Order: sequence, then C-alpha cells, then structure tokens
Amino acid sequence: MYTEFYQLSADPFRLMPDHRFVLHHKNFRGAYATMRHMLDQGEGVLVLTGRPGTGKTTLVQHFLAELKSPDLVAATLVSTHLQEYDILRMVSYSFGLESRKEDKATLLRELELFLKRQERALLVIDEAQNLSESALEEVRMLTNIHDHGRQLLQVFLVGQESLHERIHSRAMEQLHQRLMAVCQLYPLNLQETCDFILHRLGCVNWRGIP
Repeated sequence: MYTEFYQLSADPFRLMPDHRFVLHHKNFRGAYATMRHMLDQGEGVLVLTGRPGTGKTTLVQHFLAELKSPDLVAATLVSTHLQEYDILRMVSYSFGLESRKEDKATLLRELELFLKRQERALLVIDEAQNLSESALEEVRMLTNIHDHGRQLLQVFLVGQESLHERIHSRAMEQLHQRLMAVCQLYPLNLQETCDFILHRLGCVNWRGIP
C-alpha cells in the first residue's frame, strides 16, 4: 500500500538481503577491498564476521556480482549445522557436481579433478559459525589441494562474531594458520543510517514525497 502512496517502484526496506540496494559506506568499502585483495592473491582463507543485520550476505552478493573474471568459478553455500561428510557433498553440489558415490575418497577425488580443470576457484560459506569442528577441518583440508604449487581452492568464511572466536580457538589452530585476512562489519552510525535510508529510497525512485 505505502509503495503506491509514495509512488515507489519497489519496497525499499525488505528484510531479505539484496545487493542492488547496497550502500558503499566506509566499513563496507574496506571489507570489499580486503576481499578483492585476497582474491587477487589466489590463496588462503578469509573470514568475514559481523552481528546479524550488518550486511554480510549483501556484501558477499555484491562482491560476487561484481566479479568480471572469466577464469574464476565461484560457488556459495549456506551452512546449516553441516557435519564432516555433509560439507564435502554440499561443496560438490555448489560447484555443480552431482556425484552418486557415497564414499568420501571418491567424492574428494572428483572434486579435486574438477578444481584442477579450473583456472581459479572460490568457495564462499555463509553462516559458517554453524559448521561443526569436523566440517571446518574438512574445509581446511580442501585448501590443502594443490597442483604444481598452485592452491586450487580459496575459501571465504562468512558468519556471526562467534565464528571469529572459533577460528582462534586451540582446536582450530591449523585452520587459523591458513587465515590470510579478517574483516568485520559493524552497525551503522547515525550519519550512515541517514545515508542508508535516503539511499534505499533513491533506489526505488522516491521523489521526496514527505
């Protein structure tokens, strides 16, 4: 109703993430630049954290939408308390592989052969704070896959602040050693909040109707 009353082309404040509404505030630009730099490096693990609603998924959507590299294949999966074997199968599905094999060794081999055929590959795992320790260890093992000194898979782990604590725990010491960069998104300040509201209204053709 109010979209018609204010002559808006769409709902500017939907709860679902939508990178078309992204506001390039300072914190966002810094995190985006770090992700871009990491991708250019071609190795290691990046961790992006933030409280719910700070724009992590929107940033990831925007980052992937902006990728123009024809030699990069990227996949995204959302963690829902996945265990060791589940994460391997979900990674395979995310890259378009639909293996009917049930054993772990065959699944890993098929994934490795796929990655060797790619110039570069990026895996983004959202809600990564929900992954079990065994699943996180499997993710670390995937970053061990090399071909002639080239790391075949880069990983971006995205999640709430508890993810940062888990990565730095004693149990995750080996994964921590793979960590190349850490980004955190913070809540908007007052000025950024005003900019955010006006920006979203502008995206849906608001004409200044009070």
